[in-house]
Amino acid sequence: MTYLDQGRPRSVVADPKTGIPTAADTASPTLRMITNLHRAWLSGDGGRLVAGGAAFVMLLLCLPGLLMLQRMFGGWLALLRPFRGDGIRRWHLELGRFAVAGMLLSSVTGLHMSLVGFEILPDGATEDVFVTASGEAPRPLSAMDGLETLSLANLREITLPDPADASDPIIIRTDAAIRFVDAATGQVLREDRYSLAWHVRDIAYRLHTAEGMLWLAILLASSSAGGLVLALTGL
Repeated sequence: MTYLDQGRPRSVVADPKTGIPTAADTASPTLRMITNLHRAWLSGDGGRLVAGGAAFVMLLLCLPGLLMLQRMFGGWLALLRPFRGDGIRRWHLELGRFAVAGMLLSSVTGLHMSLVGFEILPDGATEDVFVTASGEAPRPLSAMDGLETLSLANLREITLPDPADASDPIIIRTDAAIRFVDAATGQVLREDRYSLAWHVRDIAYRLHTAEGMLWLAILLASSSAGGLVLALTGL
C-alpha cells in the first residue's frame, strides 16, 4: 500500500482483508538495482533500447537453433529423444533443447514490452477521464456496492480519494476494467473495460516476469542458467 506522508511517497505491507498496515515495505536496493540493470542497463532510454535489441537477438538465435536441431535429428519428435555423442557438443545440444522454451518466451515477451515501451505497438491504456463524485461525506468501504463484488484474485489496485477533495472518487483497477466509485454513495460512477491491446501487454508482462506463477519462475530461471552454459559451450 502506498500513500503520501507530508508530500513524500511511502509504502507499507497491509492485510488485504482489513487494510491495516502490518510492516514497512523495505524493498531491497540490490534487487532494485538488478531490476534497473535488466530493464535499461542503468542508462535510461538508451539502455532500454539495448535491452530490447538483446531480446531481438536472442529470438534470432533461438529460432535458427531450433530449426538446426530439427534438421539434424530428423524431425520435431526426435527432439524429445535422448541425444547421442559426448563432450561439449553434447552439452550444447542437450542444454539448447532444455533452455530454448524459456528463452523463446523471454525474448518474445521482452521484445513486445520493448516495442510497447517505445510506443511502436499500442499499450491499450484507457483514456484519461475526469469523473466527479457527489462530494458528500464518505462512507465506510465495507458498505459500498461498487466494492463488495470485487475479488482479491481479480483486484490490481485501489486508489483512495484525496481527503481534502470531496469530489474525488475511488479508482479501482481490476484485471478486466477500471472502475470509478463514489466515496459517499458507494455507487459505480463509470467503468471502462480494457482493450485487447491492454490484455496482450498484460499477458506479455506476466509471462515475462512470471508474476504469481512459481512454476513459470522456476522454468525461466532454469532456462536462464542453461542459457549461460549454452553460450559458453557455443563459444
